[in-house]
Amino acid sequence: MTREFDLVICAIERDIPTLEIGLPYMRKYLCPKRIIIITPRACHPVLASLRNKIGTACELILIDEDLLVEGLNNAYVRSLLGARGANPQRSGWYFQQFLKLCYSLNPAASDYYLVWDADTIPLRPMRFFGETGKVIFERSEEYNASYFLTLQKLIGKGKTYDYSFISEHMMMERSTVQELLKLICSPKVTSPREVAQRIIAAVDDEALSMSGFSEFETYGTFAASTYPNRYELRSLRSLRHGAMLFGRQPTVENLFALSHRYWWASFEAWSISTCRSKMKRRAGGLIGAIWTAAAVRCGGAAYKAFLAEPGAAAQ
Repeated sequence: MTREFDLVICAIERDIPTLEIGLPYMRKYLCPKRIIIITPRACHPVLASLRNKIGTACELILIDEDLLVEGLNNAYVRSLLGARGANPQRSGWYFQQFLKLCYSLNPAASDYYLVWDADTIPLRPMRFFGETGKVIFERSEEYNASYFLTLQKLIGKGKTYDYSFISEHMMMERSTVQELLKLICSPKVTSPREVAQRIIAAVDDEALSMSGFSEFETYGTFAASTYPNRYELRSLRSLRHGAMLFGRQPTVENLFALSHRYWWASFEAWSISTCRSKMKRRAGGLIGAIWTAAAVRCGGAAYKAFLAEPGAAAQ
């Protein structure tokens, strides 16, 4: 069963090179109704030029991150961290999570929206609804105790499942996200500022300057425990450290090589300032080059199909 959905991506300037490569594959393999990129205003001119990469069949909408919902902006999140004595430079990390949740408060949002990391590229057709219409959640083995301490304070639920909901994407149902935000803000009226204030207040001091909250862990736990019959789980193979093999701007040949093993790959920015990290990057680059050459050499018809203009519908 298929449903229409928005593809929602939060991006900053450093994500643009990877996003430029990934957008055609997002249209091809994810098949969203619209692509919504929430980003600083300064990034809009460059991102607007990418519209021709996805064609006219899928609308690309750019939203200023400080104007998505009234009252919520990076400066406000920074002030909340500063008031707690936390590192204000972590504001962007929290802010983008609040944006993903508060997108549900946007009157123009679709009933379902797929949150997708800007540095992640899908490599095969993917579906997000089961045969009976259940939303599919990705299951992982990640664990951060701080996430569940915060979760317990926010909604009265801690570690509920023996797996994690953290992935590079999550399909969210707008009405369920709104229920979660209402619970977080209770008994006050739900507002973006109140959401940010309550979440920041729930994070312990020692975790606030690091990673004290996960929107995916929070929403997944709430949704699955509140409506257990609406969801099903899967564990598809993915690669997180694609940049170690191919840098942050992989070629189509690199992506083809990865598609033999993975459903999606992330190309996160990571430091290569130490000798050890430089050596790992060189070794990874050599492995990536050999892997790509072998895949292309043996690719045949599959390689030609992968090179074709993105446009096939996900199954």
